[in-house]
Parts: sequence; structure tokens; C-alpha cells
Amino acid sequence: MIGEAVASALWRARSVYEDLSSRGEATRRLGRGSFGDVTMMADMMCEEAIISELMKVLGTERVTIVAEESGIKEWRGTPDYVIVVDPIDGSTNLRRGIKCVSAGVAVAGGERYSDVIASGVLDLIHGELYLASEDELRLPSASRPSDVREVREAVMMVDYRAAKRGPESANRYLRLIAEAKYVRNLGSSLLELVQISVGRIDAYVCITKEMRVFDVVPAMFVLSRLGCPMWSSGLDVASLPLVTRDRVALIASANRELHTALLDLLELPRA
Repeated sequence: MIGEAVASALWRARSVYEDLSSRGEATRRLGRGSFGDVTMMADMMCEEAIISELMKVLGTERVTIVAEESGIKEWRGTPDYVIVVDPIDGSTNLRRGIKCVSAGVAVAGGERYSDVIASGVLDLIHGELYLASEDELRLPSASRPSDVREVREAVMMVDYRAAKRGPESANRYLRLIAEAKYVRNLGSSLLELVQISVGRIDAYVCITKEMRVFDVVPAMFVLSRLGCPMWSSGLDVASLPLVTRDRVALIASANRELHTALLDLLELPRA
């Protein structure tokens, strides 16, 4: 039931996005959201649509919401659910007309990543849905994560901001770039991550703490259902808090051999 609610909420967001785009209203600026980024009409309206759709199904008001635009709205006491929402992942792409934009949702029964029970990522341009729940995995392709094991042969998405975070992080970043032949960055972390699930890319690398939970958690749960290994600042990924403004690092790989090779190359602790 929760998985279907996530899917319904994402499709509803796409409908809102397409309507706004058809009227030239999607990129109208409204100010800044709770996390400090520029808010466009599509950000606000899609977020409202997702939350409204989910709340219809959950059947309780005891919900904590962590959303890019409205921020953190904590239930007084222990919530029945935690909802993590990124209504438009790739806002800069949207403003510039680059066709790489997604929306993501995760629903958890508690406040840690290990409590996630369903999540989804929807490519808002092409309509590809990546959906995971405790009893379902729905992907847009029959393909699965690749068996590429060597860094130099892997197609990977790399967050470049590590180069700005001091010499140690910059040197790790440069070491990776020197070794890898196929480096990409699409500007939508959720969409980049879920490409691992169907073998289009082999790894996602963000070695410094750049990502908010809504930037990554909806895609992480999809990958976890496929057994894809993940690293987050050397911490146990299962303990990652959901109700936080803190940023996280993340490395996700198609298979254990590639994951280990990446951590060794970057001289990061295995987790």
C-alpha cells in the first residue's frame, strides 16, 4: 500500500509539473526554501502535491516531514511515519531547460535510514519510475546493476565539489579523475543514483558532505533492494538520520568489487 502511495504521489507531481510547464509557470521564482535554495513554482506546487497525496493514504496525522521547500515539520512526540521529499531534483537544470529533472520520495517508520519502508524516484521528463517497497521493486528496465569491477572501466557520476573542500579532498578527487575514463555529472543526484539500478552507470561518488537526505535517500533505498553497496563518510549507512539538516557524503556502486576498488583508490575506510 505504501509503495503504491509513493508511486501515486510521484505521478501526481509529474502532472503538476507538466501543467505548470505548459503554462510557462514552472520556473517562476518565489523566493527561497527552508534549506536556502531558490524556490520555483514547480518546487512548491510539486511538493504540496506529493505530501497531500501521501497523507491521504497514510491515515494518520502523526507524521514528520523533511522536505526541500517547507523544511522539517516534526510531529510532537513519536511519529508513525517520516516522509522525505525532494519535489524537483535538478532545479538548475529546470531553469536552464536541461532535460534532466526528477522527484523523489521516501517513507520510513522511524527516523533512521534503516526504517525506510518504501521509496521512489521519477524522471519528470521521460516518465521513468524507480520504485521500491518491502514487497516490490519496480524499475523501467529489466536490466540490473552492472558487473564492471575496475575503476578505469566504470561509468560514474562524480560530484565535483570535493575539489573545493581543501587539499586532502581535492587530492582524492583528482586521483579518481586521473584513474577513471568515464566521468559524468547530470545535475540531479537522485536520477544519477538510480541509473545504477538498471546498469546505465556503475557508481556514484560524492566524497565530501554535500548532499541533504532528500537528495539521496529515495534512490538509496532502491539500490539497497538490489544489494548495491554504499558508503557514507565511513558511517553505518543504516544509522543515517532522516530528520536532519546535516549533509552527507555518499558512494554507491553496482557491485562489491568496484565499491572496494573505489574506497581503496580514495583511501577511505571500508564500511
